[in-house]
Amino acid sequence: MRRCRAWAASTARQSDTALRSLLRIQVTREKQLAKLHPAAMERAGWWFREAVVPAPAPELAPEPEPAELELTEAQLDCEVELYAAMYPDRADLDFGPPEPHIVAGLLRRAGVLPRGAASRLETRLVQRRAETSA
Repeated sequence: MRRCRAWAASTARQSDTALRSLLRIQVTREKQLAKLHPAAMERAGWWFREAVVPAPAPELAPEPEPAELELTEAQLDCEVELYAAMYPDRADLDFGPPEPHIVAGLLRRAGVLPRGAASRLETRLVQRRAETSA
């Protein structure tokens, strides 16, 4: 019985404290809202202040595309070897075609194209890729 009375008294104190906190919060909010009333804002000088619209942000110039690196024959052959080692069974180009210089190197490696013809083929492949991407 004694415990129940103590529990009830404790609960009542907590309830009173919560009610006082709520009332204090409500009074603070009412004061803040009263400051936003048009008459109060006029007394504070808000109606006479000039509203300045910010200037639009300047448009950024597009970044230039990085120039493609010129690869030497040794570097081309190295890339071709790496591509051939990594993708030995990739005859169907389901994952997108390889770079033009790799195609030209693979054809040259297979003996289909002489060295001079590979660079002309590479140029045409680059032009086709540019036309399809545009």
